[in-house]
Amino acid sequence: MLKTNILLTLRNFHSQHVFEKSFNATFVALIPKKVGAIELRDFRPISLVTGMYKIIAKVLVERIKAFTGTTNEPGIIKWRHNTDGTESTKGAL
Repeated sequence: MLKTNILLTLRNFHSQHVFEKSFNATFVALIPKKVGAIELRDFRPISLVTGMYKIIAKVLVERIKAFTGTTNEPGIIKWRHNTDGTESTKGAL
């Protein structure tokens, strides 16, 4: 049942280019760094995105990989951050 719903959602996204706003909903949770945390600096924020957002993002990344022609794309390589490309460009200037 879940697989069917996911496939239908992906087909809808692909054919109609519709991205439900609820897929992009992000929740921020504060995790205490220490027992008895009171101040904001005593907490670590984590971002929780919806599962459907992650699935669509992974599908798009896999499709983009086919068109890049290189494995040096900063946002695609797992151990790189998408800001690495801009940082290296700034360094070259």
